[in-house]
Amino acid sequence: MVGTPTISVAMVLVVLALMSYGLPSAHADVAFISNTCKKTKNPALCEDVLSYHENSTQASTVHELASIALEIATAIAKFNSKNFGVGARYNQGTPVEDALDVCLQAYDDAIDNLKVLAKHSLHVGDYADALRKVLDAKAAGDVCDNALKRIKEDFAVESDRKMTERCGVTAELIGLLIHK
Repeated sequence: MVGTPTISVAMVLVVLALMSYGLPSAHADVAFISNTCKKTKNPALCEDVLSYHENSTQASTVHELASIALEIATAIAKFNSKNFGVGARYNQGTPVEDALDVCLQAYDDAIDNLKVLAKHSLHVGDYADALRKVLDAKAAGDVCDNALKRIKEDFAVESDRKMTERCGVTAELIGLLIHK
């Protein structure tokens, strides 16, 4: 029994050594995100948005961060589209339905711009086109807000703000690629 505690202590030390070996790498990746986000107009928002994706800390290039930001923007566009679609169905025959249909169309167009067009352009290195598509998608929040303001409803303000922010961060990260 004398050998058992020694083996256990040795195993714990090996596990701790392996765990601590990965820590500097994670800190380096967080530092990369921070340094990259400092080049944007709103570094805190950039870091906050990228924190929504588990692979952000594994990114090692601006291109990878832009791709992750694009995924995040696409996810909020899909979320908003689904919610506006449900809202429109529950408000059939009312001015709210008409406004929500405008929102739904704007977000469906945004999904196409983000998920298909911007993603392809980013992948092939056409950063200027990717940026245009992201900025087109970013407009969905304003289009929806305006449609709802016409009927004096503002319940979509938060979701539209998130869309605008996420597309803004994505656009800024892609913009960093253009200027390289």
